[in-house]
Amino acid sequence: MRRYLDGERPSSIFTSAGLSPAIVGRKRVERNIARWKADSDIMAAAKIGGSSGSLSSETRERLVSVQLGQIRSLMCQVLELKDRIDALERQLKKIQV
Repeated sequence: MRRYLDGERPSSIFTSAGLSPAIVGRKRVERNIARWKADSDIMAAAKIGGSSGSLSSETRERLVSVQLGQIRSLMCQVLELKDRIDALERQLKKIQV
């Protein structure tokens, strides 16, 4: 959030963390920024130039929990897409035979 307050675009911040908005989804990026902006602990730390080390343990746990949930969600999406691709490849093989 410090980088966001300094004027950096959310998509750039996420991309630099290895989470391209093209993969994660632009709406998810927007929702995360909105959620973090609404969290007074996170914003207070960002405004005073604090790092994640200055966040309360409860805030860190919430952030980790949210991030794990997002990772799980993305993993499920990838697995569902893999299943769809496998099914389509099987259909294509049947048509080619």
